[in-house]
Amino acid sequence: DPAAWLTNQAPIELARQSIQNPLDSNEPEFLYLYGRASLLNGNTEAAAPALKAAIARADAAPSAGNATVRKEATIALAALTLKSEKERAQALTHFDELLPKPSSSSSP
Repeated sequence: DPAAWLTNQAPIELARQSIQNPLDSNEPEFLYLYGRASLLNGNTEAAAPALKAAIARADAAPSAGNATVRKEATIALAALTLKSEKERAQALTHFDELLPKPSSSSSP
């Protein structure tokens, strides 16, 4: 339940991290969860910057876990663009980065 997560869990996480603004978090997973919950709750204005921040923080601290967070945040950002043209170009860039590059071979 995204509304319950935003009401109950998000404030606990903000207090644990000693921050008031979710976008001040350095934790990619929290930013992704906050962005996802905001998206599912219909708050695209809060979702987009949180998902972008999750991608940026995951890129800044590469790990297997952050690679997963980055992929999930990219997919969520792509879903958000289905509702909003505003974020389309950046979401497509992130999505293209996830796709494997074609291997160069001589056979078609």
